[in-house]
This record gives sequence, structure tokens and C-alpha cells, in this order.
Amino acid sequence: MVNVWCKPENDVWINLIGGTKHWSLLFYKHFQGHAHFVVIDQNNKELNLDTLEETHVEPLITIDEIFGLHGVEATYRSINEYTLEDLKCVEQIERLRQCNYKVFNMITRYLSEHPNETEYEIESCYIRETPAGYDCHFERTNSRGFTHQANETLTSSHARQLLLNTGWFEYKVANVISRWYEVDQVWLNCEIKTDSDPNPINELDIVVLTKSHKWLMVECKTQIYEGTNIDKFSEVVRKYTGIGSKKIFVTEKLMGAKHQSRCKFSQIDYFNMEEILSNINAFYDRLSKLMITINPQ
Repeated sequence: MVNVWCKPENDVWINLIGGTKHWSLLFYKHFQGHAHFVVIDQNNKELNLDTLEETHVEPLITIDEIFGLHGVEATYRSINEYTLEDLKCVEQIERLRQCNYKVFNMITRYLSEHPNETEYEIESCYIRETPAGYDCHFERTNSRGFTHQANETLTSSHARQLLLNTGWFEYKVANVISRWYEVDQVWLNCEIKTDSDPNPINELDIVVLTKSHKWLMVECKTQIYEGTNIDKFSEVVRKYTGIGSKKIFVTEKLMGAKHQSRCKFSQIDYFNMEEILSNINAFYDRLSKLMITINPQ
């Protein structure tokens, strides 16, 4: 119980949040005629219960404030930092990867786990950092003895970031989302940290702020090996960005039925890049409908 002492001319604001329906009814019954009551939903619509007039609220909150409210800070990159050279780099990386998926994954994983290493070679395939950029050679010999090769020099300033940890795929997804007509700002590689620990405690691949001041969180995976990836993503969004935020999962190819069920259980909309690129406008329409859907409490 809270006692509030004030003069008759003072304004008193009482915030009644989730799980307080009984208290809300009691306050309304007791203070009706002596207070103004408004309700704000997840789409920032404000309903005045006295006049039944509905207006739109435009909250002014930054990405830093979103995480700061939870006692953490975030580092991130704006998509505006990227250039056409980065898009070219993504296309080059995809050609290298398609040449020899297995070895490409082995080499990039090694370089990711050894940040001070500048080159690595397996089975005549290699990635080497040079003054000109990243010199990459991949090859694969099929059962008929034919050898397919891919040679690329990556000159983008974000080349290493795009090469490792499927950064190329995250940027490819972010670039498509950035052209959505509802988008205001897009950030990549959002690392969540505490003041006491410089190492990230959690990550979000893509964070999107729409023109209607709503938040969309995006997780990107070329493929899902463990369902726990879905659970972890859902928990990070719930913990740090609030119940009104939306979340989607994007994979390179169609997600398996088991993981689709897990996404549905966690109330995550899921997409694959083959589907998105085949009809981008349909993807944008689905996002627009998602953003005005009220999340269940």
C-alpha cells in the first residue's frame, strides 16, 4: 500500500502495468470523476477513457535507452556504415562458399576462433590477409575428377567481419530489410554488455526501428543445428527489449518442421532467404502486418 500526500492542485501520475487488472478496476471505481484515465497499447495508441478519444503516441526512445533501462549497454553498427563494396564482398563470399561449403566453414571457423591469425589453409584452399585485402582460393574436385575453383580478392573495409561468423548473411538480410518502406533505422552486430564485464553477455544480429517507433529484432542463421538457438533468441528479446517488440528468425533455406514448431511455440515469425528474394514485396507486407499485431501477455 502506498500513501501519497499532496496539495489539491498537484498532479499525481500512477502507472498501473501488466498483471494489475484488479487494481486498475479498483482505482477506476474509486477515483472516477477525480482523475483522468488513459490506456496505451503496444501500437502506441492512447485511449482516453473519459472521452473515448483515440490518439497516437510517438515515444522518443533511442536504442541506447532501450538497453540502458535494463542496466546494460550495447555496441552496434549502423547499416549506413556499409557501402556498395560490401555488397560486392557478400557476392564474392557466396561464390567462395558455394565452391566448397565444408572447407569454407572450417577455415572461417578457425580464423574466427583465432583473431590474431591472418591466414589459414586446408586441402589447397586458403584465406590470406594481404595489404590489398583478403586473398581467397577455394577448390573442389567432384567424383568425375573435374575441379571447380573460385578465386576472389576481398577489398571491402568490412571484409573480415563479413567473412566470419556468417556476417555476410546477416548483412544480406539487413540490406533487404533496410529497403522496407516502414524502416527508420537498422543496426547490425548488437552486442549486449555490462559495465563490469567487457565481454558480451548476449547478442542480437539485427535491430530495426520502424517509422512508427516500434522495434523489430532479427536473428539470422544459414541453418539451425540446435533448437536452443531459437529459445536463446526469444529470451534475449523478452529480457532486454520489452513485450511490445517483435521478433523474426531468418534462415538461408527453408527451416525444418521441428524448428518451425519451436518458433511458433516461442511466437517467432520465420522466413528463409529463398522465399524472401522470390517475392520481396510479400515479405515487406508480412512484416507490416506483424508490426501491428498485439503480442499476447
